[in-house]
Amino acid sequence: MIQVKRICSLIIITSTLLACANKSQHIEPNSYTKEGYCVVDTDEQMQIGLNRFNTKKEFKKKCNSKMIFRFKENQCTKFTMKDMKFNILIQNNKDKYTFKIGEERTICGKTIIESI
Repeated sequence: MIQVKRICSLIIITSTLLACANKSQHIEPNSYTKEGYCVVDTDEQMQIGLNRFNTKKEFKKKCNSKMIFRFKENQCTKFTMKDMKFNILIQNNKDKYTFKIGEERTICGKTIIESI
């Protein structure tokens, strides 16, 4: 039963990522803060992350230079820059790192912030 749910989840995520690949279609985050930062809190939105943006300028315009990942509980998550088009900063409640194209990092926390 768990494998069926996981396969269905992967199919949904793949479909969403394919839609994101279409440059004329922008996938909105789950919500925005009053400061205009993007907030993502669903698995599908977290998988897309900053890949929805082609340039820093686009990210700055749409999310005021910051995307907030909100998890249901404090956990460690692998973040990857494999398909990214620009370098970012990534932080949890303790540390802030430069995160470069091609890198992978495991970051722990309930809230993770990516910014430029």
